[in-house]
Amino acid sequence: MDEAHIPAYLELANELRGAGIATEVVLEGGKLGKQFKYADRAGIRFVVVLGENEIAKGVVTVKDLRREDQFEVARGELIKTLRVELEQQQAMG
Repeated sequence: MDEAHIPAYLELANELRGAGIATEVVLEGGKLGKQFKYADRAGIRFVVVLGENEIAKGVVTVKDLRREDQFEVARGELIKTLRVELEQQQAMG
């Protein structure tokens, strides 16, 4: 967690919330593994990582905690991608 990027984190969270995607932001530092464990215990399926590398490349990393998979997606395609994933989840029950 880089304090200099907090505005970018909050902007992304606001975009997700505006699209109707429930979103939490962890503003505390700490190891990603610990944050992933928190999300998993809280029943959160997707964790979005926006670090230095992602910001430089214009992407975000999405970790799907249910499928134990992760992928990069263009920052501008995140909402569309998450909606597709969530719709597939609903269709499968």
